Amino acid sequence: MEAAENPTAAAERPPYRVKEVARILGVSLATVYEEIATGRLPALAIGEGSGAKRVEHADLVAYKQRCRIRAIRSNSSTQEVA
Repeated sequence: MEAAENPTAAAERPPYRVKEVARILGVSLATVYEEIATGRLPALAIGEGSGAKRVEHADLVAYKQRCRIRAIRSNSSTQEVA
């Protein structure tokens, strides 16, 4: 059973590294860091200074959902104008 199907497994899963998030989303590391820097993708800063960035599973799922909603709204706005 995958984490998406099992909330307990998702809660116990270690946070994703930025490289994993980039692979999952199919984007560059720079894009993930930009999304974190702007606050659109919540992340943990682990360690000294700015820290190593980690993204919780629930935050990644919520981020993907917000992106999906934005895309649907953008597409419907374009269709209304046409």
